[in-house]
Amino acid sequence: MFQLSRQRILSILDDALLLTRIDVKREQFGSAPVSLSAAPSSAVESTTEFAESRHVTYVMPSANQDLVVGDRDLLVRAFHALLETAVKFSKEDETVRLAREVAADSLRVTIESNGWTISPAALPKFFEIFSVEETLTPGGDLGLGPPVAYRILSLFGASVSVANRNSCGIRLAISLRKAAPSGAGRAC
Repeated sequence: MFQLSRQRILSILDDALLLTRIDVKREQFGSAPVSLSAAPSSAVESTTEFAESRHVTYVMPSANQDLVVGDRDLLVRAFHALLETAVKFSKEDETVRLAREVAADSLRVTIESNGWTISPAALPKFFEIFSVEETLTPGGDLGLGPPVAYRILSLFGASVSVANRNSCGIRLAISLRKAAPSGAGRAC
């Protein structure tokens, strides 16, 4: 129990530090083309143990060559936070599904859980830092994960929203800006 509490405190401190860095030194974060397959795949790998401990599985979309604007490590961190959130809103023996859709200038990833929903009063404030205590689930509190993901995605002109899936879970919708492949547009 001590180790879990210790890890939880360190995670909150690390998230708070990143939020502060984003607010104070926003310009220090660079962006580059990042594989849309790589960020969610790495995040799934890093959250698999957590999901398995709650008897939740993932269904991933097929790999693709799409590139988005961002920083690989930060995008992995944002997807990690959102996947953990989806797992916490999932009931035991359910599945968290990821899907991808292409638009003209953006790529959209949806993460859907099967389980609990967010109270209507908490939905509009879901990504705010000080609303953490209002969005408790039977799966545990959310910590700073949703606000961290929101701020990271905002750094790169991306967005995330949350909605209830009727009475059976939540849907997180991430819209990312498409990036040109490395070397695209260069003259020979």
